Amino acid sequence: MKITILGCGALGQLWLAKLYQQGHDVQGWLRVPQPFCAVNVIEPDGTSFNRNLPTNDPEHLRQSELLLVTLKAWQVSSAVTALLPKLNPRCAILLLHNGIGDSRGVATA
Repeated sequence: MKITILGCGALGQLWLAKLYQQGHDVQGWLRVPQPFCAVNVIEPDGTSFNRNLPTNDPEHLRQSELLLVTLKAWQVSSAVTALLPKLNPRCAILLLHNGIGDSRGVATA
């Protein structure tokens, strides 16, 4: 599955690592565009995942089947609204944001 993860903080990096390890075609999406995100995750058993994963590729975003949102609640509505015109109309949006409150704002966008 082609997936874009909006927000590359701790939660975003965790999802990037796990979905990449499961064989999904993933990218991060950052507020300030960069060619990659340095993803560093330490597993409970002490092993680590350290890899540079791609970010901010508009073509990947356009083809994404899932947009995973891992921002703070107050950032969600404006960030998702800005990306909507660039998304495939069939792209599912999954809100995994930190906090409560913005699902209504996204639903009306």
